[in-house]
Amino acid sequence: MEFPDILCLAKEYSTDGSIKFLWKFADGRTVESIYFVFRDQVYTCISSQVGCNVGCPFCETGKQRALRNLSAEEIYAQVALIRESVRDVGGPDVLFQTAFAGMGEPLLNFEQVVAAATRLRADGLTQTVSLSTSGVVPRIYDLAQTTATSVNKLFLSLHATSNDLRNRLVPMNKKYPLKVVLEAAQHFFDRSGEKVTVTYLLFDGLNDTQADLERLMSLLDPCIYVIQLSEWNAITDAAFGPSPRLDHFLDCLQQAGYEVFLQRSKGQDIEGGCGQLRSRTLQMLSQVTTRVKVRSSSSFSMETGAL
Repeated sequence: MEFPDILCLAKEYSTDGSIKFLWKFADGRTVESIYFVFRDQVYTCISSQVGCNVGCPFCETGKQRALRNLSAEEIYAQVALIRESVRDVGGPDVLFQTAFAGMGEPLLNFEQVVAAATRLRADGLTQTVSLSTSGVVPRIYDLAQTTATSVNKLFLSLHATSNDLRNRLVPMNKKYPLKVVLEAAQHFFDRSGEKVTVTYLLFDGLNDTQADLERLMSLLDPCIYVIQLSEWNAITDAAFGPSPRLDHFLDCLQQAGYEVFLQRSKGQDIEGGCGQLRSRTLQMLSQVTTRVKVRSSSSFSMETGAL
């Protein structure tokens, strides 16, 4: 079937080799996605919504309320066109990992995300499809039933070890607090056999104390969780600062037997790092790049979900 037109309005190139893409859809809405290399593996981070209703205060996307969900076709097209662009300049045919970690909370667009992930894996565009969530608990249970054919790796945005602080950093926690979120994550592990990766952004003087570190270890079983420590990417008008204690957290967690790694931001110089993607106005773009259509010999049809 023929997918909706998608316009690549701009590509921005980072000094670290990452490429950020600005897409415009048929209704004029725009989203961003990014291609990057991490640990010698090729990744793409894609968007599932125009904006986001979760409203995490440290995230640029969260400043923009969700205008609509993306369709499965619009999600799939981002990956297909990024792969085509990368392959044209000598990149690999198959991406190592496609991450639903761009704009939007993917579990609030569950049906479209699962349909797109299923198609991506069936068509061999990517080896792994991962999904990063703030903790939409019922949908984590639903997602655990799909790992054989769709999303097969779960990232949980934790960022705090107490409900009081997580309520501030991840407003979804007010509906689904830590205990039930971690129970859902454990169910995903039990069902899939794949460890859940907990992402933990460190903010100076906010969630980086020794007490935070000790609570983090008390909450997370190293047999179930991998821990990704991340540096915060600065956004406009945010009262946060990056923590100087990343390496301390890393050393202590490694000594305690955790599988843990440090995610240094990619594409930071082009505002392509985690939490920096957003819809952009088009007035500053003086020219439009090539209009493309994605075609496929097989078809699938899903209705676009609405918030």
